[in-house]
Amino acid sequence: MCEVLLEIDMKKTACQLTTDRLILRPWQESDAEALYKYAKDPEIGPAADWPPHTSVEDSLEVIRTVFSAPETYAVVLKETGEPVGSIGLLFGKDSHVAGILPDEAEIGYWTGKPYWGRGLMPEAVRCLLYHCFTDLGISAVWGAYYDGNMKSRRVMDKCCFRFHHTEEGKMSSLGDVRKEHFMKLSKEEWEKMAREYGVPKIDVEASITARPFFEKHGYTAVKAQKAKANRLYLTNYVMEKTL
Repeated sequence: MCEVLLEIDMKKTACQLTTDRLILRPWQESDAEALYKYAKDPEIGPAADWPPHTSVEDSLEVIRTVFSAPETYAVVLKETGEPVGSIGLLFGKDSHVAGILPDEAEIGYWTGKPYWGRGLMPEAVRCLLYHCFTDLGISAVWGAYYDGNMKSRRVMDKCCFRFHHTEEGKMSSLGDVRKEHFMKLSKEEWEKMAREYGVPKIDVEASITARPFFEKHGYTAVKAQKAKANRLYLTNYVMEKTL
């Protein structure tokens, strides 16, 4: 699945997720040039309902505003250390999903064109799903794509999302009318998928305050440990749940 590393400072909690080939981490202002290199491509943004970036300054502003939202990550290639895409979650009124529940989220993602066809985004999506269902207590994750964007659809298919419904006559933020398709994956379906792929259990590192939440969801504390956060050592618990 993926490894979850929590890096805590005095002002915020930043979550870094890692896979075999990728690091999913919060966007940094120093990423602006790399972001512009890929986000300026007219084949990237419009398919996902945002305009191509026009300058490094434009990309920096996006990092400071849009990409500063919680649970938004730069998709960084381990072998180069360069961000080559983005992935994140939308909640509540920020989601495209009408009537989305408080414990549900919508996932969005893209990668730079040179990295299409390498399986990077399914790898990133699977990792973020793991984070959703084991760390965040999310009950279901939605995905949406506009008619014709089959690259996005294939990623969801590979990650076992199921088609839910289609909405006609949707006005995009770019001013055109589109057809939008919605996919969904519940926590129960994800756990079933994990069992079918031979994953017997899932684990998480939980803080003292988070421990009761995970116990209510079937996790058992395996051991207590000290985790260093800046100059502090905080107690957390390795917790497991059998699937």
